[in-house]
Amino acid sequence: MTSNSGTLGPATCRRLRPLPRLPARVGCIAAAGLALAGPPPSLAVRPELVRAHIAFLADDALEGRGTGAHGGLVAARYIAAQFARLGLVPGGDAGTYLQSVPLLGRTPSPTLRVEGDSAPLRYPDDYVLVPTGDDTLTRVAGEVVFAGYGIWSPNRGWDDYEDADLRDKIVLVLAGDPDSTVFDRLTGRPWLAVREKADEAARRGAAGILVVPTPAAGVPWNAVLGLTRERVSLAGRPGNVAYWGWLSEPAAALLARRAGRDFDRLAEEARSRGFHPVPLGVRLEAEIRTRIRRIETWNVVARLPGSGPRAGEAVVAGAHYDHLGIGPPVNGDSIYNGAEDNASGTAGVLAAAEALVRSGARPARSIVFVAFGAEEIGLMGSDAFVLHPPPGTPKIVGAIAVDVLNLYGATRDVGTVGVEQSSLGRAVRAAAAAEGLRVNEDPDDLRRGRFFRSDNYSFARAGIPAIRLVNGVDYVGRPPGWGREQREKYWTERYHRPSDQLEPWMSMAGLVQQVRVLARTLLLAANDPRPPAWAAGSDFRPIAERGR
Repeated sequence: MTSNSGTLGPATCRRLRPLPRLPARVGCIAAAGLALAGPPPSLAVRPELVRAHIAFLADDALEGRGTGAHGGLVAARYIAAQFARLGLVPGGDAGTYLQSVPLLGRTPSPTLRVEGDSAPLRYPDDYVLVPTGDDTLTRVAGEVVFAGYGIWSPNRGWDDYEDADLRDKIVLVLAGDPDSTVFDRLTGRPWLAVREKADEAARRGAAGILVVPTPAAGVPWNAVLGLTRERVSLAGRPGNVAYWGWLSEPAAALLARRAGRDFDRLAEEARSRGFHPVPLGVRLEAEIRTRIRRIETWNVVARLPGSGPRAGEAVVAGAHYDHLGIGPPVNGDSIYNGAEDNASGTAGVLAAAEALVRSGARPARSIVFVAFGAEEIGLMGSDAFVLHPPPGTPKIVGAIAVDVLNLYGATRDVGTVGVEQSSLGRAVRAAAAAEGLRVNEDPDDLRRGRFFRSDNYSFARAGIPAIRLVNGVDYVGRPPGWGREQREKYWTERYHRPSDQLEPWMSMAGLVQQVRVLARTLLLAANDPRPPAWAAGSDFRPIAERGR
């Protein structure tokens, strides 16, 4: 079904202007007090308003809220207007609620050769390279060092780098991790992700990183060929390698033979804790010509100021407002409305902000509300916020992400992902208890990788304690297993399809529960004398400690 609500064309887009700086009396919260200790505040959440937010954001008129598309801009403007209505302090650029998220669409044409060889390696049969800079031409040459799996995990007693000098080197690593009994593949650092390995290599000054997709890691070569096409990512991302990419096993074996080594034997040695990085004695020369397309999108940021000495710290409540825009038609419908993913989460953040403002809460720490753009293309909006907070943003000490909230009815529980990873889990448990709910962390959510697939992960990558709230599974008035059945129907029938729409049968009762838990968790974290902290065994704790 095509749009039946009309469209907003380019001329309308051109007429929009940046939001003006609000006068001080609008950008300040009334000074009605909330004691830091005492009875919980009254948190009124209006279900009809929550539904109205979802209905607007998921309407055909917004054309699926695509990144860089006009519908996405309209969504951002709507969210900004809601923050202004509440009198929240603008937290974006130049006194507005909008933070620019500059993106580049990069289409690479790379050449990679072994120094001294007359013929380059074959593209894309032997390698795929992804440039990270903003230039149309990238030239990098460096010695190759085989660094096992490229993992640094003090909690698990694993260090593939030790004290190796990797400055200006090209790091060659294996995909995945060596041992499922040692590494937490559900809520630990996801070592299958190239960006995790690239982060570690960049911290050690490497110029580039190449990952070998071995059969054990379950990454077939045809799965990486999509990187030969345009890839959209942040412009000007600091502290990165010049390029990352994939190298085929035959090409890796060729490099090892040049060093007089057997690649299979090196890979086997890398499975043990005693592995040491191996310089291969060869140099790789890369030249990447890149076609660049600029894309603009926005985060929407507002702040409930803290009061007292901890006001310079903040806890974030965030949800992404973008979706997939207009795409291939399914049953005649080409608008990917994204009602559950994630108009529901955006509505939840707006409702939590309203509940806190109307309660008169004055938290000790600031609370920052963010609607993130560009989540669907790789968490780009939240990455931009973490890497380049708008001027005046308090120090972020914790974050809670909401993504795909409950539109099926009231529950006896609230779902979480990462509840044992940090002290935010204790705050969520206390907040849920105040609402008469219990907390669960459903194994299905963990197996689907939901800790890594939303904006909480951008904060975790930077060492900031973060958690994600999701649906419960124990529904009031429903038989056992009904909640999981509904979740599975969503994943198989509506997720990332035009059928993800707001339906008359959907209920706001469960979402209201989640909003109240979110609001209470924010207050507890904001008022705790101690900032949120990673659990002792968390894989993300060493990142935070290293950044101190």
